Amino acid sequence: MADYSTIKGFTVQSYTTDPYATAVEGATWASGGALTTAVTLMAGAGSQTAALSAGGSTAPGNTAQVELYNGTSWTTSPIALNVARNSAGGCGTQTAALVTGGAPGATTANEEWNGVGWAVAGTLTTGRDGTKTFGTTTAAIYAGGDTSPGASTADSETWNGTGWSEGSNLNTDRRSRSTGGTSTAGIYAGGADYPGSAQLTVNETYNGTSWTQETAINTGRSAAGGSAQGTTAAFVMFGGALPASTAATESWNGTAWTEVSDMGTARKEIGSGGTQVVAIAFGGYSPYYTNTEEFAVGAGTAIAQEGQVWYNSGSNVLKGYGQQGTGVWASSGAMNTPHMYGGAYIGTTEAGVYAGGIPGDVTTTQTYDGSSWSASPAVLNDGRHYIEVSGIGTQNAAQLEGGESPAIVALTEQYNGTSWSEVSDLTYARIAIVGAGTQTAGLAITGGHTVSSESTTYVESWNGASWSNATATNDSRKYGMGGGTQTSAVVAGGNQYPSPTTLNTAETWDGSSWTEVANMNTTRYGGGRGATNESAAIVFGGAPPPTLANTESWNGTAWTEVADLASGRGSIGADGSSIAAVAAGGSPPNSGLTEEFSTPNAIKTFTSS
Repeated sequence: MADYSTIKGFTVQSYTTDPYATAVEGATWASGGALTTAVTLMAGAGSQTAALSAGGSTAPGNTAQVELYNGTSWTTSPIALNVARNSAGGCGTQTAALVTGGAPGATTANEEWNGVGWAVAGTLTTGRDGTKTFGTTTAAIYAGGDTSPGASTADSETWNGTGWSEGSNLNTDRRSRSTGGTSTAGIYAGGADYPGSAQLTVNETYNGTSWTQETAINTGRSAAGGSAQGTTAAFVMFGGALPASTAATESWNGTAWTEVSDMGTARKEIGSGGTQVVAIAFGGYSPYYTNTEEFAVGAGTAIAQEGQVWYNSGSNVLKGYGQQGTGVWASSGAMNTPHMYGGAYIGTTEAGVYAGGIPGDVTTTQTYDGSSWSASPAVLNDGRHYIEVSGIGTQNAAQLEGGESPAIVALTEQYNGTSWSEVSDLTYARIAIVGAGTQTAGLAITGGHTVSSESTTYVESWNGASWSNATATNDSRKYGMGGGTQTSAVVAGGNQYPSPTTLNTAETWDGSSWTEVANMNTTRYGGGRGATNESAAIVFGGAPPPTLANTESWNGTAWTEVADLASGRGSIGADGSSIAAVAAGGSPPNSGLTEEFSTPNAIKTFTSS
């Protein structure tokens, strides 16, 4: 009798259609309760089940009327705005909202709603209309719009719960755009310039300090609605003017825009609110609408999961879902201390820590949450530089070794998410090491040794308590790139000194020996890395002058050119994997630029080949 006890497998589900990559791709629009009054250019706030519409324009003219939605129907509030107006910005919730600016007259008026009544609050520094607010009643941003006598602006103001103050300007001046998020993580998409009135595809995010230009929307438009309670990585915008009214809906995942289900009624100048997967649109023009539509994911919507395999009975093929295709770079939040290079970044695209660097061999530490940077009270015991890819571990279990301070050091420090502490020194003091592994099982590969900083073949192994000598590499190098694990790693590029030679050679480590493998396409040193193991890595940026932007991907056999960085630079703090990496800082431009590399998820059809 056959023995089946050792056979392994998994269940393959059967679908008549492919599951969606994300919930929002399976969302659809449905009719909700109608407004009591047809209105356009209102200020909106709240969620799909608790929305607020304030002011706007009706057929007779501007109104101060306020309506409240309970998820089923709208009712008129007995408490109206103090100032009747249209084209004002609104943000917050149904019980705690702001209505700011508006027309006519590009007013500076600002009112705060507490669920019971409206109170006149601190006025804008610069009066304007035609823009929306994002945030809360205690922390909001009001940006762009039209100033009198009628020109779009890039001006941005910050609300602290008491008053408005000037903030960082948008990169592109515009009016009538779609916004969402918070005062420290907001999004500002589309719009129009004025008096030119071009429909824009511009998309910017705000990190509490500055605006960053992101991937453009697919369809340029103004006067669109948006999920005001969305985030910089999960936002949906809908409707608007092309200049003709549109029903188009696009979803933003922090990297790219995707066309999703259209609204039932094409319209512009919409009131809106909610989140990326539970949004609401109400009113609008043309004509003056009472329509409410609700955007939501159906109960039966099947969502594809990473690594999932299914059988499509409609097309009789086996399919799977996972990361594949060509990776791309996208801008993220600028570093908290901007003019940094030569320091180390340790972690992932979702959570990391940056320490050390130039200028000044700093001891400062910054943490990254996937979109923005924060200053940490933690400080290195020894400020240093030339440690760009030497770090190993994770955001809350990080390790740095070597560097220059100003002498070349053997110092090793560990970070626990709160503070740095010294542990056992390297055997050989070095700069420009390639790190691999974790706080408990790591490698320190090559680097520059002695006062003259000669390149070395040194490799040391870390067991969580001390360093010991390991098998040397074939080529000496410093400022190499690579990484991986203690038993599976790759190192590439770098330069040799004192006979100045820049390398394109590469080697892999299998836990016992180093093997020469295919050369990189571009000779370089001092670039960044994202490394998974000996068969999966990327390297990017670096020198010789001028600094490089190109990125190469390693699959264990060959190097392939993939997407370039937005800005050529070297001395980058970098870490991650072959499909998701972070490039932080670098020189030039010493701007604190942060970019993330990601490989998109996609559906793959399996064939007999």
